[in-house]
Amino acid sequence: MTPAQQLAADLRARSAGRLRVDRHQIWEAFTELRPDDARSADARQRLASLLNEANQAGLIRSSTATDQITPTPLPCFVTLVSPVQPGPPIRRTPWRPELAWANRLTLTSKQHDVLDRVNRWLRDGGADRPVVPAEERAIELFDDEKAIGECVGGKTTLWGTDRLGPDLLRYENVPMPFPYRQVGDGSRLLMVENTAAFRSCSRALGATPGHPYFAVAFGQGAWAPSTLASVHDLSVAINAVDYWGDLDVNGLTITRNVINAGTDIGIPTRAHPTLWRLMLSCKPSTHSKAPRSFDASLVEVLTPDLRPIATRVLQARTRIAQERVGYEMLAATEWWHPT
Repeated sequence: MTPAQQLAADLRARSAGRLRVDRHQIWEAFTELRPDDARSADARQRLASLLNEANQAGLIRSSTATDQITPTPLPCFVTLVSPVQPGPPIRRTPWRPELAWANRLTLTSKQHDVLDRVNRWLRDGGADRPVVPAEERAIELFDDEKAIGECVGGKTTLWGTDRLGPDLLRYENVPMPFPYRQVGDGSRLLMVENTAAFRSCSRALGATPGHPYFAVAFGQGAWAPSTLASVHDLSVAINAVDYWGDLDVNGLTITRNVINAGTDIGIPTRAHPTLWRLMLSCKPSTHSKAPRSFDASLVEVLTPDLRPIATRVLQARTRIAQERVGYEMLAATEWWHPT
């Protein structure tokens, strides 16, 4: 141990847990550790040199205030610097070839645990396992069914192309299912926002031959965009989706999101032109919760001839509920033509 380290250790022992040590305690420590230097004629200079050495070693910080005794002023106090604790030892793991990219990363303990679990799973034949829903694989690997959805360990660090993902971990993201009722043998799907419309549209189409629809689906309001991918689970190939909801800001927002979701899964999706036209012919209702402003582009989900009417309804802070077009109107109108 160097003299500076000895001084810092003695000061720490005298400080009784405090970080600040005054000049009297500094002199006491110096006198006890180096009695010959303390009795010399240049004792102040020797102590100043020792304190400077301890400062440069990062063991203490001397105060800028001094006792102003010339020619060698000494600090009024020093602050002890907490020693830097050594970090945890770096763990070297023999990663499987599929995880070789992990050798280039500086991993936290959490990230190491995530990869270690995957490493052992792959070692035990994980690559040959069947594809299962993400939540099932997540609870198997990480004891948390939401771990994959939340990209445990860091979305940009551990997850992504050529890292952790559905191909490596043998999982699929399963879309939320939607309730539906088969109403024919066509290849189109009608999705509606609300329960009453689901019942009335299903009833009307079920009693009507020659329409182009296979089923009516209940979009469950704002859940509709998240459920649309379940169209691939139907027993027939659906080649188009028509959507119908309330004429208000929320309903048009859902409609736009459903159309975008259809684009994402490669199925043409639109707002059903005739059903929206029927609804816009109905009387609007006051809407106490209507926003004072709205995104004017929302009406662009409708056909061009309907956009000015829809805009006026929204600007007046009114709405038209889907239920305005009830079963009797549906049964009396050939609304189901796709054009």
